[in-house]
Amino acid sequence: MKNHENLARISKLTATEKEAVTLIAAKQLEATIKIRVFNRGVKSNDQIIGHYKHYKAYFGKDKFVQKTKFKPNPKTRKTMTFETGWQGLRALQGRQIERVDLAYSGALQLSIQTFRNNKNIVIAITSEDGKLKRETMEKRYGDIFIPSKNDMRIFEDSILAAIEQVISKKI
Repeated sequence: MKNHENLARISKLTATEKEAVTLIAAKQLEATIKIRVFNRGVKSNDQIIGHYKHYKAYFGKDKFVQKTKFKPNPKTRKTMTFETGWQGLRALQGRQIERVDLAYSGALQLSIQTFRNNKNIVIAITSEDGKLKRETMEKRYGDIFIPSKNDMRIFEDSILAAIEQVISKKI
């Protein structure tokens, strides 16, 4: 379908239908970004986020997703030592360690939500902890949560599919 045909179809939608189209496409964009970041470990420029660096680190029980894996140092009884840092902590708990993927406890992923803010549909990180994690990770690795070119292509396709759904009243 050509762009002018799409514009003609969009102009015939009611305000409620336009909002439905936007919400459907935004939810797809949210899912696409989450898959890219948390499953594939890829930044906004379609490059991997990074690799875990090896460094000696100490983690308290609060950093463990699986609390039963925490075996404190006999001396401190408050921390556990990892010669390979965050990578070691992740490996002990069965997380992948080949590349940074931001999937650890699931809290950051769950805090990314699509919602209506006044008359706008917004995709945002809704928790303060999640916002801090985003800021820290993007300072370290570069843009991660900005939609990539591929994310935007999928979003555009989602808009067209949602228009088709709305017009044919399948939603």
